[in-house]
Amino acid sequence: MPKKNSVKKITIETLARITAKGFENVATKDDLKNLATKDELKDTKDEMRSGFKILADTLDLVRSDIRDLKISVEVDLKDLKHRVERLEKKVGLTV
Repeated sequence: MPKKNSVKKITIETLARITAKGFENVATKDDLKNLATKDELKDTKDEMRSGFKILADTLDLVRSDIRDLKISVEVDLKDLKHRVERLEKKVGLTV
């Protein structure tokens, strides 16, 4: 049996509805006005770079302070160990 071509007739109204549905998620000119321009994005990137540079510099200072503090604590600890050893010898706890 030969197949019959089934062509569905579409009315202008149906075609208009299908076309309108296809354009439902398309941005309007007003939607595009709210998007950032290339210049605005460049300014934002520059601000971010500047902010990150300040943050990196601050972290470097904190690391430096911690390093200095660690050295100071190590020196104090070494001094205290030496003093305890002298005291222990004086009172006869060690030989």
